[in-house]
Amino acid sequence: MKITAVFQLVLVAVLAALTYMAKPAPRGIGSIELAIAFFLFMFISVTLVNLLVLHRFRVGLYSKQIYMILSIYFLIWILSALLSLARGTEPYSVFRSVVPYVLFVPLVMRTVSTKSWGVNLAFILTSIGFIQAIDIWHLYVSNVSLSADLTTVIQGRITLLESRTTVPYFLAAIFLPLSFAMRFKSSAVRIAWVFVSFFSSMVPLLTQTRSQLLAVVCGLIAFAWYAGLAYSRRRSFFQRARMLGLFLVVALILSWLISSMPIARHLAIALYERARIAGDNGRITEEWLPALQVYLDGDIIGLLMGIGSGTPFITASGLERTYIHNLTLYTLVYTGVIGLVATGMFYWLVTKALLRLYARFGDPLYLGYFSLVIALFLYAQFFAVHKLLSFNLMIIGASSVVAGLYPLGRSLSLWRSHGFGVGQDENS
Repeated sequence: MKITAVFQLVLVAVLAALTYMAKPAPRGIGSIELAIAFFLFMFISVTLVNLLVLHRFRVGLYSKQIYMILSIYFLIWILSALLSLARGTEPYSVFRSVVPYVLFVPLVMRTVSTKSWGVNLAFILTSIGFIQAIDIWHLYVSNVSLSADLTTVIQGRITLLESRTTVPYFLAAIFLPLSFAMRFKSSAVRIAWVFVSFFSSMVPLLTQTRSQLLAVVCGLIAFAWYAGLAYSRRRSFFQRARMLGLFLVVALILSWLISSMPIARHLAIALYERARIAGDNGRITEEWLPALQVYLDGDIIGLLMGIGSGTPFITASGLERTYIHNLTLYTLVYTGVIGLVATGMFYWLVTKALLRLYARFGDPLYLGYFSLVIALFLYAQFFAVHKLLSFNLMIIGASSVVAGLYPLGRSLSLWRSHGFGVGQDENS
């Protein structure tokens, strides 16, 4: 691997760590935010040097599609910001609203030809996610304790103590380790990666966050479904039946653990009680419908391009707000029909490409990224996590894997005839 490729990976690792350390909703630009800007500037500079000076630009299987849709995506958010400024919205509010969606787009334009990029990026995201899971476990044990009764568990929700519990890096430590486990033949190594995934998958119960639980469950279902389809195509009926039986046994064991362990049982009941007491219509009537009404009351330009990034609306309780706990509705209201279509096409292209690459090459890393994107998208439908730098870094990271895991600029048949396999580095 070339030095520039290593340098890019180090910069991305630093960016991931900084975006985890940053507060989810900073009230000003602090040292961490300035550090993020500095290291991103360094990454862009290295990329431009490779592109303009060394002429190392490669085109992957899906590079052109990703570059095109991301260019449209980037332009739409910039136009949304300009529209909002033209209507008199406070500049800092516009800046805070648009930066998370456009800041990391240049990461896709990395130009060093290394097929190990996706593996290294997965390891970086998994490491940060596992650190977050350990932090959340420590926060729970320190403030609630493992032996707490049900009432204490319900009243001691740790998301009220630390806002970083909503950061979605832990999702990467659930799905990507499962891909690593499928890549290794050693049973000990597989068990270690599965433990990382299981340990991190307990986070939604510890935080009592329904949107996190929905994201994890749906992501795991997607991972298991497509992994099962790929497995069944290469196995006999007896082998498929044995695998199904093993899956059922594991499901029964997990169910027994939840029912027999006091901490797991109390967390599951507490999550159910919160859902029952809070109901499901609070956010719809309080936030979603008022925001949608502001959008529908706009002119034709507003319908096409939205009300503009950072433009506040009034909730049902009279609060002024510039965000919505739903990515789809937020995109529609703030960037209009054009932005909604572009965003939908972006997510559709990334997930479709990851699935097709998994079906073609059989590398489970594609499946891990696919499940991660699905989980992130669902999480963002019920929580304003889509405004976080960490969320957008992972989404753009997944799209960079689609755009550049095979950045050779030549036909795939010619590349394969040279003996390069999945996960190898061109320069190794």
